Amino acid sequence: MVNHDSLRGERLAVDGYNLLISTESLLAGGIVLRGRDGCIRDLASVHGSYRKVDETAQALQLIGDTMQSLGVEHVDWLLDAPVSNSGRLRQMMMALAANQGWPWEVHLAANVDKSLAASHDVVVTSDGWILDRAPRWARITELMLERVSTPITVIDLGNGGFPPGPVSRR
Repeated sequence: MVNHDSLRGERLAVDGYNLLISTESLLAGGIVLRGRDGCIRDLASVHGSYRKVDETAQALQLIGDTMQSLGVEHVDWLLDAPVSNSGRLRQMMMALAANQGWPWEVHLAANVDKSLAASHDVVVTSDGWILDRAPRWARITELMLERVSTPITVIDLGNGGFPPGPVSRR
């Protein structure tokens, strides 16, 4: 794992829906899990279709501001091409990045998981399959959790996993 302090000047490869939906969940005050690996995971899922929600624009702004404050050199977002509305989301993200001057590229990929697992950039995801294979990764959703003012329920599974750890309220 790459520490947040070490991300200055790095290139990031982002599991787009993974980070975006987790951040949307945080902003909506949803329940999230902290796994044994320290990664924050939401309970939402995308199966074939993504719909923009009230928190989408705010989530993208928060992510962009956070990455800018970390001093990352470049961000390659990967969105699952087979998921409907990926093209629309890509357009929205590219327009926001251009407006904010963020060094983002947004790609539609047939197999995001395999692309991220093979990446030489620092990978941003909480997907265990990818984390097991990616040489370098960072927990950016953890930073989103720290920056959101909405009350959030975090179920910490890091204390051994079963039974679940205490529920903390932020």
